[in-house]
Amino acid sequence: MKVFAFCFLLHFGLFMALFLLGLDFSWLDDREPSLVSRIARALAYVLGQPARGLWGFLPSPCPMALQWTLTVSNSLLWAAVMRALLRRFNSLPD
Repeated sequence: MKVFAFCFLLHFGLFMALFLLGLDFSWLDDREPSLVSRIARALAYVLGQPARGLWGFLPSPCPMALQWTLTVSNSLLWAAVMRALLRRFNSLPD
């Protein structure tokens, strides 16, 4: 259970940090986004899968609770897969 919690916190924290780094308001000044912002946005897009694919099916004015539920569910899914891979290749205990 500790491994699962660690994987969840790792994914959720990394996703949120990259998402926030990827927010770039340079378009307000008619400038190109920075390299850090572009890389962070691309990595957040990858870590946001498969929830990112479901995002298009949400209602247009989407309730905040539904958005957070989808984000947390995505991190739980990633944590389950990471834990399974770690158990498979490193023979972690249950």
